[in-house]
Amino acid sequence: HKLKSPINPILSETFSCHYDNIKFHSELLSTNPTVSGIYISNEDHSVNFQHINDSKFGLGKGGFNFIIKDYGLCKMTVLGDVFRIELPSISVQPTSSFIFNSTTELYPVGEMVIKCEEVEASIKFQPKSFMKSYSTKISGEIKSKGEVKYIIEGDWKNEMYIENYHTKKKNLVALGNICPISNPDYPLRTIIDESTGSDKVWEKVISLMQIKNYKEAQKLKSRLEHWQKCYVEDLKKQGQEHEAKYFEKINGNWEFKNNEI
Repeated sequence: HKLKSPINPILSETFSCHYDNIKFHSELLSTNPTVSGIYISNEDHSVNFQHINDSKFGLGKGGFNFIIKDYGLCKMTVLGDVFRIELPSISVQPTSSFIFNSTTELYPVGEMVIKCEEVEASIKFQPKSFMKSYSTKISGEIKSKGEVKYIIEGDWKNEMYIENYHTKKKNLVALGNICPISNPDYPLRTIIDESTGSDKVWEKVISLMQIKNYKEAQKLKSRLEHWQKCYVEDLKKQGQEHEAKYFEKINGNWEFKNNEI
């Protein structure tokens, strides 16, 4: 099921998705900088995950160029533990075929860190290019109480090995065979609040880029950005600020509201 396209809707749009025991919410929180929030919860297992990204993207003759910086917070109420997940930036190379032919050429860049009380995992992503083909080298380690237990190495698009630091035994993870789980028959209730105008705008931008009309695509993108700025300015003139529906800012960080709407 297509949850939301693109990554960032227009300001004031929200999106909710409810499965039997899972809730999903996404919302554009700010346009300057562009910040989006996602919240997923599983009530049966008392687990929730919130994910915030600060994204920058533009259009060029080669296609889209994204840079997305993220962080996430996973809370497991049953275990009484909190995992803070710092995710690597995501880059889409200008020469990639992202969106246009339904193949995702996304390349993580930087370091991902997952921490809890005793265990910490860190993975570095190093992109490499050869003859207009891109790949990402993976390297990292898993520690327990500060001591290295496992070494991680491999390639993002193919295979990754997890090696026991002491016994040197390796386990293979075939990343290239991992596919998203899709079950169209799963009972799903979808609610899209207010306008879905940004979907139509972005579909038009993509179709213009497919026929290499970059000038008109940029104009349309700029028009949407201008609308967002005017929306914020109008609120300021009225002495108001845009208020997020699902998220609130606490000590400088966006967090999902406890009293869920």
